[in-house]
Amino acid sequence: LHKITRLSPSYRSKLSKGQLLNYVTVDVKLVFDCIKSCSFLFSAPVTLIAVQLFLFKEVGADGLVLLALFIIVAVVHSYLNRAMSRTTKEKLVIMKSRMKFNIELLAQSDKLDLGWEDVVVDRNRKFRQLENVKNRWYFTLANLYDLLINLTPVLTVLIIFLLELLTRGTSRLDTV
Repeated sequence: LHKITRLSPSYRSKLSKGQLLNYVTVDVKLVFDCIKSCSFLFSAPVTLIAVQLFLFKEVGADGLVLLALFIIVAVVHSYLNRAMSRTTKEKLVIMKSRMKFNIELLAQSDKLDLGWEDVVVDRNRKFRQLENVKNRWYFTLANLYDLLINLTPVLTVLIIFLLELLTRGTSRLDTV
């Protein structure tokens, strides 16, 4: 939103509604992503400490395996977030290039030779293909991100269960 407010009124009048909407969309997406991530900023450390204390009390030092899992998940989470952000920026650059190409071409459309429509269609098809590749990559990363978030509690419970089985098995052997 700050981008639009810094633009002069004369420049804003030259922009199409689509270009203005593009500026706003990028900013709204950044704010939405920030709000979505802020909930983890406060809940993740508290959860990690509580689970680690519980595990240490119940299982002992073997519970540190879960801490290693959380560290691995945090690293993968960070990598996926950066990759999704990079992909979004690359996609926006491609979209901006396509829009710029079309605007420049339309401004000179009366001076162009016959057959220029085929060039525009071909060039736009290439831009769209690049955008589709970025979209597919982004959604693959987003699905991996969601899978990671959804599987973390399942992996945690599974590790707790396995650790409990291992400690019960060793305590039974000690008593026999």
